[in-house]
Amino acid sequence: MKRNPYIYIGGGIDPTNLAILMHILEGYRHKEKIIIDYSDFKNFKKYLEKKKIKYKNLNLANIELTPQSEFKLKYLLLFILNFSKNFFFYNKLLFFFSYKNKINYKSTFSHAYWDSCMRNINDNELKPNLFIRLITLVKLIIYNNYIKQLINKKKIKSVFLGHSVYKYRIASEEFKKKNIKVFVQANFTYSKQKKNKDIEWNYVDKNLLKKLKRKISDTDIKKFWHLRSLGKLDDIDFTAASKIKSNSRFSLNKNIIFLHVFRDSPFARIDKSRIFFDYYHWIVETIKILKDSDEIWSIRIHPISKAWGENTLTILKSIENKYFKGFFPDNIKIDNKFHSNLKTFSEMNRCVTFNGTASIESSCYGKKPILISNNALSELDKNYVLKPTNINEYRYLLLKNSSDKIFIQEKKAVIDSKFLLYLIYNVLSFKKNLLLAEKDLSLFSNNKLKKYLRFVKILKKLDDPSLRSRFYQLGFYLRKNSRSLNLKFLNLLNN
Repeated sequence: MKRNPYIYIGGGIDPTNLAILMHILEGYRHKEKIIIDYSDFKNFKKYLEKKKIKYKNLNLANIELTPQSEFKLKYLLLFILNFSKNFFFYNKLLFFFSYKNKINYKSTFSHAYWDSCMRNINDNELKPNLFIRLITLVKLIIYNNYIKQLINKKKIKSVFLGHSVYKYRIASEEFKKKNIKVFVQANFTYSKQKKNKDIEWNYVDKNLLKKLKRKISDTDIKKFWHLRSLGKLDDIDFTAASKIKSNSRFSLNKNIIFLHVFRDSPFARIDKSRIFFDYYHWIVETIKILKDSDEIWSIRIHPISKAWGENTLTILKSIENKYFKGFFPDNIKIDNKFHSNLKTFSEMNRCVTFNGTASIESSCYGKKPILISNNALSELDKNYVLKPTNINEYRYLLLKNSSDKIFIQEKKAVIDSKFLLYLIYNVLSFKKNLLLAEKDLSLFSNNKLKKYLRFVKILKKLDDPSLRSRFYQLGFYLRKNSRSLNLKFLNLLNN
């Protein structure tokens, strides 16, 4: 019997993005039915029922749900078979996980496992305990079998995931193995994944880049850069960092390490050539090198780390106690919002980051950044960054004098970086089509009230037929293209 084709929605997609996606799929799908992960749909229904909201685009006749999680003998047998087949690999993960083991850098499962483990530790811990590791491993094996069974039972043509990190990386990889189209959501963007390469939301392929360069004028870039220099961009990350008032008691150092939010996953893109496994590994090894530096360094805490439910100072104190006998080297200072990003980027000499947007901003100011894992800037041109291939090269870059010309960015790279930053803020996401005011950009991971209020607000906006029509167009665009765009530029490209 011929099976109906399906579009699968899952990957921990939140209710707001699910509501938007249903409108996008009206334009994307052809004859496919939609199947939604039961737990994601249950969460969506809870949001609707909280204030008895009616959602106009929810046709239950055309939607199926995946089975509820329940114990079945066949799943137990699959678990035992899977565990037996991979016993030695799982045993190494559980008891002997090591940053030095290069297999972990290449294994999708290793990333999903460690990512999920680290998500469940508190700020006083630097590594997951055995209980967390065991529970995580069991859950991942069960989830892996669940996805494989779904693929076997349903003829899935396309997949839309809310995340590509934590356990959902396993789903992404399993679907890609079967040559199923996989789109991943991040920052109100859907990006089609390549089979052997992760595509992040801010990645722009060369063909699209050429088209956009023809449509966006130098005047547009200059206007954007002027507003940015005044701290007037509607973006919560930028606003939080640019509005910091300088503390006169703390001088601005020339060497800046830009921390990420430790709780946020570093594995949206898996760069197998990187020299450190994750944020923790990176910062510990970096500080070990910096004790031999003749210069003063600042470790800059991410401005919205608290909004993520993280106390980075506690994490750094734990690192200090475990690896440095309770005290960081005297030449290292912790910058907990002492100066704005605008001041920092304009006055510093050297930028070090794992793979964050700080590298692009640094390049815009004429400073070539030191990068650990590839990002949108290194994809644009690998010569625009300093990416060490081994620990000795990294040590050389850190201990070199900060005034050395190796850290000066070339003019063409500065121009290209400003264009890339413009795209990130204005073109590559449809967030601004829904959330215009600065106060609306509350995308914090741990604030349930703000998430719900954002959901209600966006559903009201989706009552507008013209906005729904534009998302329909976006869905139609995605059928032949690899990423979504701001709706304004979607129309611009079609003209």
